[in-house]
Amino acid sequence: MNIRAITALLPHGLLFISDKGGGSVPYPWRDVMIQATPSCVCVRGVHEQEGTTEILVGPVDEVGLQAEPSFVGALKTANRAISFWTSDDRQLLEMAVPSHITQVRIWLSHPKWPEKVIVGLK
Repeated sequence: MNIRAITALLPHGLLFISDKGGGSVPYPWRDVMIQATPSCVCVRGVHEQEGTTEILVGPVDEVGLQAEPSFVGALKTANRAISFWTSDDRQLLEMAVPSHITQVRIWLSHPKWPEKVIVGLK
């Protein structure tokens, strides 16, 4: 698994992370930064009208920060690939993962208006 970095416009300020086959999307409640189901994580970033969000993804031991993550959980990845996509169903990137369950840690650059989202996978 390589480190990938992208900068994206996020409609509604939402980034979804799931198995490449999809997942059960959590309802994105206002002012809740990260929500998850066993098959999908919804992360708030910068709304597209306000600018772009930088997304850094890779192995947790390579991209993780010393600070406490904003989210720690596991994601069902039956197809052994994680997909990052927007609320308008635009896929931003896809990464192969080694297992049917992927550990996910997420760090946000700001607690309310994160311009950078770091996603560590294991």
